[in-house]
Amino acid sequence: MSTSTHDSILGAIHDASATKQPTPGRRLFHGFSLTKGGAGEAFFAVGLGVYLGYSVTRIHEVFPVLMVPRLPMILTVFFALGLAFLIPARGWLMVWREARAIRIVAFITALAIFTAGIGIWISGSLDFLVNRFFITVTVFLSCAVFLRDRRLLRVALTIYLLAAAGITVKSLFFPTMVQLSAADLVDQDEQNERRAAQGLPPKLERLQVSTSLDPNDYGSLLVSAIPLALWLGIGGLGRRIFWGATALLLVWGIVPTASRGALLGLVAVGFALIVQGGTGKRRFFLALVAAAGAAVFISAVGGQQSDRFSDFSGADYNLTENEGRWSFMRQGMIWMIKRPTGLGIGNYPVYFGMINGPERAAHNSFVQYGSELGVAGLVSFILLWRTLLGGLRRMQKRAVAVGGGYGKLSTDEATLAGHMFASLVGTLVTGFFLSNGYLPLMYMPLGLATAVLLGSPLPADAPVPEATGKRSAPVRSPGWRAQRPGTIPGTSARGRTPPAPPTPVVGS
Repeated sequence: MSTSTHDSILGAIHDASATKQPTPGRRLFHGFSLTKGGAGEAFFAVGLGVYLGYSVTRIHEVFPVLMVPRLPMILTVFFALGLAFLIPARGWLMVWREARAIRIVAFITALAIFTAGIGIWISGSLDFLVNRFFITVTVFLSCAVFLRDRRLLRVALTIYLLAAAGITVKSLFFPTMVQLSAADLVDQDEQNERRAAQGLPPKLERLQVSTSLDPNDYGSLLVSAIPLALWLGIGGLGRRIFWGATALLLVWGIVPTASRGALLGLVAVGFALIVQGGTGKRRFFLALVAAAGAAVFISAVGGQQSDRFSDFSGADYNLTENEGRWSFMRQGMIWMIKRPTGLGIGNYPVYFGMINGPERAAHNSFVQYGSELGVAGLVSFILLWRTLLGGLRRMQKRAVAVGGGYGKLSTDEATLAGHMFASLVGTLVTGFFLSNGYLPLMYMPLGLATAVLLGSPLPADAPVPEATGKRSAPVRSPGWRAQRPGTIPGTSARGRTPPAPPTPVVGS
């Protein structure tokens, strides 16, 4: 670990532990602050970083020496207790009111519980809820609440990204390829003969990242991590070099996964970073990083990998074969139409197996929601994404609008919103090809985005620029009609007003 990284972790914990007087812009509610975390929350932020680096990346499966029996379950219980006892009831009321994303996830959870009772396999859905989805929701809430403080967010992401970088180094320089059984080899030969008859290249031997994380999942993880690594690199020259090199390493790590979904996600992240990641010099810097990432990726791609990454033709098995993604996704949407209340959470593979023989996943997180939680689940999931992506864009525009009145704070908040937006875009694009709808791999970025919106210290009543460049009217708080208009002290003859001190901001 570099000296700058080590100092950032210690500094964040020290600052979070120190007792400070409230400052303008710190949203307080009976001692609970939305923008600053206390000593206890700093402790949980470190725990979250360990959990994400351990359970989401599966680092213990790559490096068995790090195996700690039942650590994810222990940490999940630990987070649940922290959420229950460390956050006061009035603080939860404030979080509930400010964070629309949390209210949507609460509705999705209630819907999952309800549809489990009317699904096709009740006991299977209940087991999935207890052992999978409730854990995911706990991780989401922990990320959203404990990481709203920017310094604590940096602590958790530092630990998480160092774990991802370690696994990537192992995958690149000491790879473990997928070991196939004799039956799998025969099946692969038959598939390759069929593909050769169609004029297609043979299927590529792919990287085995860990026993429970397939190449597509790991590619999705890397795609969403790259913008976060670049955000950690904002600061001194040493920080920029270390985290910039880490981001390029993660780009390189996508190559052996041979995941075309990850490639599409990487391209989407590059565009999102250039457009939303910053302005002026920062945008030029991100364009250079995107060009460097493209150069690293192209130079690292081998022959068969190049054929696979460039094969998006209509003859691809995902479009033409019954075992392709299009067939799975179409089947799921048909089931949603026939059964609008859904099959019950976790039941797509079960129903597919009942009808077609072997169980198969939906291979699309949105289809997964629609088929298992019904129309209401699909609409809620789409609304969750719209809320967070739209909230991050508005946050960035508001940060630009307040400009010099808040100095470096406005620039930092605009940059954070842009990088978090790019991370969500990467998760969204790769989510179209994976069944990760209920996993921490999906809900971790959603929770981080919620934390970014929830902890913003910028004012809610700052004007948000229109798309045409004009300034829109300020966001008004409830009861604004009852306020009597009056002369604003300090207004100039041209009607310009000096920047006001920060006021509360509406969260997600």
